[in-house]
Amino acid sequence: MKCNRILPIIVFVSIAQLFYGQERSVIRGEYPDHPLDNELFSSRDSLSTVQVNLFTYGRIGIEASEINFRNLFRNFPIYVDNAKDIELMYYHYVGVIENRKQIKRYVKRNFPPYVPAWGTSGNSGWKSDTGKFSTWRFTIEQDPFRIEDKDFIHKVEQKIQLGDEVWEVVFKLWDTTYHYYVFVDSKTYEVVRYGNMFGRTIPQNHIDYVNSKNFSNGDIR
Repeated sequence: MKCNRILPIIVFVSIAQLFYGQERSVIRGEYPDHPLDNELFSSRDSLSTVQVNLFTYGRIGIEASEINFRNLFRNFPIYVDNAKDIELMYYHYVGVIENRKQIKRYVKRNFPPYVPAWGTSGNSGWKSDTGKFSTWRFTIEQDPFRIEDKDFIHKVEQKIQLGDEVWEVVFKLWDTTYHYYVFVDSKTYEVVRYGNMFGRTIPQNHIDYVNSKNFSNGDIR
């Protein structure tokens, strides 16, 4: 009889531990705080280390430079949680880089005070009351128009080569229109993502979560 009384207690404790563990399984984490760095995250980060980006997701291959921007304008409102705060207006082709002076001029305009300093943050996990969740959003730095790190700007300049294409993305934030320059390898049609505000990596599990949620709601795009 004594053993029979102990058994229900053990079962109850095990169940309580199970639910307690589920409640605490919410995983949180933030991306690197440098607004324009594109480093991948280690396996210890809160979101999956399998990464995609807004320029390439949705296409098996890139056959023309413009496909990158079609993808960006399609993916941005779907997978960026605060996309309504940042209105992508239009994009257009500017030309080809002919000298290093052009590189310096265009890259300079991708940093404060010409555009605000950006970051990204994401949360992913599971809650016992609401189930699985995932968020990914752009964040504005506390001092968005501070003077940017000159060493980092120089590193960005080194990633761009003569002959690369220049495209302009125009967006609106805080009722102000900004112009942002994106560089594309003219041979591979790949966007130069290092130092690219819109080229930040997004965990595949966030993409999967949004797709699954939209499918459940009948919103298939």
